[in-house]
Amino acid sequence: MANNIIRPLGRIETNSALMHEENVNTVAFTTWITSKRVITDDVWEQCLSQLQRDIPHLRLVIVWQEGKRHFKYMDIPRVDIELIEGTAEDDWEKVHEDMMRVSFDTANGPLWRVRVVRMPKRNADSRTEGYAVNENDLFNSVVVFGVHHSIMDGTSSLYMLRRLINILNAATSGVPCEDSEDVMLQPALEDLLPRVDMAFNWRDYIQVAILKLMEWFPRKSLYMKRFPPPTAVGDTYTKTVAVEFSIPETERILAKCKDHGTTVHGIFFAAASMAMASLVNDGKPHSVLNIGSTHAVNMRRFLPPELKTAFGLLVWIPAVTLMTPTTVAYSALWRLAKNATQVVHSALRNGEVTQSYKIEKYMGDDSVKRMLAYPDCTMEFFMSNIGDCDKLCPPGGKDDEVHATRIVTSTASLRYPAPFVHFLHKFRGRFCYNVDYCTNRVSDTNAHKYAELTVELMKMAAGDE
Repeated sequence: MANNIIRPLGRIETNSALMHEENVNTVAFTTWITSKRVITDDVWEQCLSQLQRDIPHLRLVIVWQEGKRHFKYMDIPRVDIELIEGTAEDDWEKVHEDMMRVSFDTANGPLWRVRVVRMPKRNADSRTEGYAVNENDLFNSVVVFGVHHSIMDGTSSLYMLRRLINILNAATSGVPCEDSEDVMLQPALEDLLPRVDMAFNWRDYIQVAILKLMEWFPRKSLYMKRFPPPTAVGDTYTKTVAVEFSIPETERILAKCKDHGTTVHGIFFAAASMAMASLVNDGKPHSVLNIGSTHAVNMRRFLPPELKTAFGLLVWIPAVTLMTPTTVAYSALWRLAKNATQVVHSALRNGEVTQSYKIEKYMGDDSVKRMLAYPDCTMEFFMSNIGDCDKLCPPGGKDDEVHATRIVTSTASLRYPAPFVHFLHKFRGRFCYNVDYCTNRVSDTNAHKYAELTVELMKMAAGDE
């Protein structure tokens, strides 16, 4: 077996492996696929097998050697696929949520699986006009991937989708699939970060001491203080509330961000924070609350230019706080968005992102184990915003047989230190938003209320004062 070992897992990959071993962090990546002709079972199996051959990460397993987790290629690659006949438009939700409950056989693999839900045949949705899908009588499938987070992040899932669409288009058109850019199994991507940025210094030791102190006196989530966990919860699992914005709504939000000198992440961060403050403070006098959150940062921005599209896992989640008014108002929301933008940009400019990674690497497994062992939430939400996903997975051409029209990403959050996880993707010209929550901490009623208020604030931002 030793001859088949590829390399040890990096720190970020190891953290994901640790969480997966505790039934946390399995990724569900769901996409809506339209095709001009039916995609048969055989074609799905052939195309997914081709995808596995093209992307080496989909052939990986995790084994132990010399006391460390190592990546190794599967002895006999295989694809775990099941095709399901859907009867209603929302059938995907249960498949998506069930996927987050998957615990992979990491030693034998594969570390991913696919469920294809064939949806009832319908005419093309007029909302896709302008993005090439404008024929009638399309066939529709919802493809749900379950993925071990150690082998890919959100950016890589979009590269994977782009390759799958190319393979499907070739197969349904009866032509050879064009060669894609080589997907390389790199060293742990974090080891490719500039060494000068990763050198430990005296400031880092001070930060380690501060973090140790915070562990002794942890803060508790304001949401969990106000809303204790539901009682008599049966089977615990992660659920999601998904909402699509229209293309005009998306364009107005983008224009308003430009007018106000903020980023999309800034207004998204502000809306989620203000919605949380409003929910927690409901029925109380106006106040300002310190809302704690963490934000997924694609650390490829720190890699050399030739590695910006590297496949794998390279994301970090620094924690920040935002002083947030509890009263919902248009002008207050945009002021908060400016503050939110500055908070995130400051963390990037001041090296806080790379510092947080260095410290995590220095502390090793202990930080993740302590997080999983701590019973309470210490912040309000996690947040992931990949940005314009059409740059990573382009829409395709008018004559293409197959198109992806929507995406939803979720992560099993059973023992995360936050009750909610927000995702925002700009895909095919519109924002696709979802918030995840775990049933052992949040009621369905409060989750939907929080999601609706966050979306309402985003849409309010698109209007005029």
